[in-house]
Amino acid sequence: MKRYIAFSFFCLSVWSACKFSDNENNTTTPTPNITTQADTLQINSEDINLFAEQLPILSQLLQGNALHNTIAVYANKVLRGKVSSQKDLETLLDSRSKMITLLHDKVLNPFFSKADTEDFYNSERGASLEKELNRIGIQSISAEGIYIGLAPSTMLEKEFKQLSDEPFKLYNEFLSQRGSSMGGEYPYSNLENQMQLVWIGEQLIGKYPNNPYTARIRSDFRFALGTLTDFHEVKTPAQGVYYIVSDLLTEPYPTMTSVEQLNNFVEKYPQSKYNRLTKSILENTSDIKLNEDAYPQPIYLVVAKWLAADSSDENADCENAEQLRNNYLDKAMPIPHLLRLNRQGQTQCALCYRFYSSAQKATTALSILKKMEPAAEGIFKATYNANTNTWTAE
Repeated sequence: MKRYIAFSFFCLSVWSACKFSDNENNTTTPTPNITTQADTLQINSEDINLFAEQLPILSQLLQGNALHNTIAVYANKVLRGKVSSQKDLETLLDSRSKMITLLHDKVLNPFFSKADTEDFYNSERGASLEKELNRIGIQSISAEGIYIGLAPSTMLEKEFKQLSDEPFKLYNEFLSQRGSSMGGEYPYSNLENQMQLVWIGEQLIGKYPNNPYTARIRSDFRFALGTLTDFHEVKTPAQGVYYIVSDLLTEPYPTMTSVEQLNNFVEKYPQSKYNRLTKSILENTSDIKLNEDAYPQPIYLVVAKWLAADSSDENADCENAEQLRNNYLDKAMPIPHLLRLNRQGQTQCALCYRFYSSAQKATTALSILKKMEPAAEGIFKATYNANTNTWTAE
């Protein structure tokens, strides 16, 4: 149960990180059919000994498992580093993607789901297992000290540097940073990995827009950019002011960040095309004020555009508005908030320049918005319903 709760909170805060099925290209695929391959794959005694000597804990966990030889063959290829071309590296990344899925689904997730293994992950042997995984380009993801899944990690740095063209090199760097950005009790307490993802991603997208590797990183790039632009202040009587990433959330756990982290992006990445965007949002940040009972007070939305949700369902997504927000951000227009609210008896999506607890601040902000988006919709008051945990816009 504890693992389930940790996993649920982690997915809510970093949703794209929960797609374990295919970590390399961010698509959901079924677990590979490994029965024939695993049962018939031959491996010589030298390879078995190398695997056991170099990765003893992983080898022990795989004893008696039909995947032993499959994992060993992949691991030995990485350990030996016998690659001579970018094609070899591409094949290795594809293999790693499959290994991540198999190791999680068939080995580590079942292992850590057992009650008597709860302390293993945080023990010396657990730390040693992590080092072994790192040696073959894989890292574990945890939340609240509990194993959640696996992700790509850095591997064969020398070989990637020597054999890769720039798009593939950037893609590989992006994968490693994405893996490192996952997990943690508060995944946004340190945004350095998200900063790197944005910087690497904008180079790949900007220089090589039609490269196949560019298409693979777009979704995660946008997610990372959101952490550096879609944030707001929460003003409380008891805890003062804190910063939250995404939506109209007010609880610190699990999406709280800090103004220091956001300022770091402005200071450390002046070359990023999104630098001035984040700086502008920091200078005039959206806010929600909580009352004495810790419930949100009404806010005033400065709306650039209302769009219909993807369906009439109350849990409908606003994916149809995502591209418009992306266009705004790419044009350095600080319209970062994409909100799902009840309006006129249905679920609607609001692209917001800002939202405030002060109507006066909203009025001032609207005049600013009108200069960059003359067709802006205007100001709309939104109230929170504690019984349904929903916001309704007038």
